[in-house]
Amino acid sequence: MRAQAEPFARRATLCLMTALGNVSKAIETGAPDEMLANVETGVSANLCEAVAGMKLEGDQSRLDVRINWSAARPRIPQHVPLKVSLAQPAFSIIGEVGRHLREEGVSRHQQVQGHVVSLRGETTLLDGFEGTVIIKGPIAGGTARIQVTLSRRDYDQACNAHRDGRAVAVYGELHREPKLFHLSQPRDFKVLAEPENAAAMP
Repeated sequence: MRAQAEPFARRATLCLMTALGNVSKAIETGAPDEMLANVETGVSANLCEAVAGMKLEGDQSRLDVRINWSAARPRIPQHVPLKVSLAQPAFSIIGEVGRHLREEGVSRHQQVQGHVVSLRGETTLLDGFEGTVIIKGPIAGGTARIQVTLSRRDYDQACNAHRDGRAVAVYGELHREPKLFHLSQPRDFKVLAEPENAAAMP
């Protein structure tokens, strides 16, 4: 029997508490930069700005976020905290991280390199062929997934690169999105002659 999908509200709450838990852990361990590495778990500019806006008066004040889960769905992932507590000094740090994430979200032109880890090609009545690929490669000191929509010619090259385990490169306008990056206006797509110079195979 197929497992019942979690309701949207529950999935959203799980994402929220996971993100808040990662924010709290990063601050407690003295490594606020770790928040920047948790974008895929829900840590975003919007979240940081919203939390920073909840700053309370008083040096000893704290913000506690507690969740009571429905007994009808008792299975909660172990990494999801039931309570997150943020002390007064945390708010300025969270606000600064939110500002950094907001700035990082501003689009910029650059080349991305990496290996193709996902391919999806389809023909539509209105737009003709559309080939979407996901490239896994280095971004801002970490590893990220970048979604790119390619022409048929470039998509065929991406398919061959994926088959042969070769790295690719493409220029475009990079945008940060909640779960991955998106590269718009792609140009100069190519399969790299020296794949070892690009990201390691996933």
